[in-house]
This record gives sequence, C-alpha cells and structure tokens, in this order.
Amino acid sequence: MIKKRLVVKCRSNESCLELLNKITENVSSRFLKSEIKGNTLQLEVIGLPYELKEIKYDIEMLKKEIESKHIKGNKYIKLHELGKLFHGTISIEVLSTVLKSRGYYVEVDDDKLYTNAPMDIIEEIVKKSKEIQEDEVVKYKLSSAAKRVVITLSLITDTPPNEVIELLKSQGFLEQGSFRYQLKENANAVINKLMKLFKSPK
Repeated sequence: MIKKRLVVKCRSNESCLELLNKITENVSSRFLKSEIKGNTLQLEVIGLPYELKEIKYDIEMLKKEIESKHIKGNKYIKLHELGKLFHGTISIEVLSTVLKSRGYYVEVDDDKLYTNAPMDIIEEIVKKSKEIQEDEVVKYKLSSAAKRVVITLSLITDTPPNEVIELLKSQGFLEQGSFRYQLKENANAVINKLMKLFKSPK
C-alpha cells in the first residue's frame, strides 16, 4: 500500500467544498486526511498503485463536471476588455464583491470573471467605479488597499466616497501614513465589518 498526497486547484473555495463532497459520495478510497486552503483541495490517500491512478482520474472527472456545470449559462469577462467596452477600469476584487452582494453568481479564474450578471449591470458598476476613482481624496490620498475598500463599499451601499472615508476614520480602520491613508486591517476584513455596520439599525 502506498500513501499519496493529491493537490487539486479549484476555481474557488466553494468549488473545492463541492468537489470534496462529490469525492466523498462517489470515489471509493481510503482518505487519511482532507483539507481546503483557499481554492486548493489537499488530500492524503492510501492504496495500491493502480488504485491511486484510478482515484486521480475519478477526481479529475468530478472536477471537470463541476466546472462545466458552473460555467454553462454564464458569460466570462476578461478584465482588460472592460476598459475598451465601458471606458473605465475596475479591479477584479471590487467587481466580484459588488456582483456577489447583488446576488449574482461569480467565479474568478486568473483574469477571467464568470458571472450570470447582465452586461448592463456590469457596465453600471464599472462606470460608477470610474466616477468614484476620480474623487480627489480617493485618487491621491488613499493607499491601494484603502482605495479598494472605499470603492467597494461606496458601490455596494450607494454612499458617497467621502462619507465612507469618514466612517473608516471614525471606526479606526484608517491611519495617516507618510503620504496616504493606510488601512490598519486586511481589506476583506474591513469590508465585512463595515457591511455589518451599514446593515445594522441606525
């Protein structure tokens, strides 16, 4: 019997979880350990050489089945094409977060974003993002991470960027750096905390 470590890269953390559930249901094997780290599924299996080859093949087939199901019926967009289409730029993190907040399906694969969101919705988000990015404080006085947070929250909550910045200051998430305001915490953590604050009763 041989012990082998398999590493499978998925499109997202959710896809890894779905794949692990499928493997548990459909693949006959002795799994010693399974772990999901971000968009990577790590497995430790034990078996004879021919069994390990079969397991690897079965897992690849399940992965393809899940990916084809997710992509079917959803368009994909290359980020560099958005500028040409809508005369504006937006980071893939901002666009995916805003679309998810509106209930759309979103998966990111390198520079491609798969989504079922209509193009007019994407166009609206990109154009609003461009307007926010032109704000003088956003443009010149925020670090890249702080800029991402302000643009994301402004788009999701339809709040002017200056109000989002003041809220970040009052909650202690922004500090003055040498040239620009810096975030004191991870951008995703700040977005999640502020979203809870926006949703809480006034």
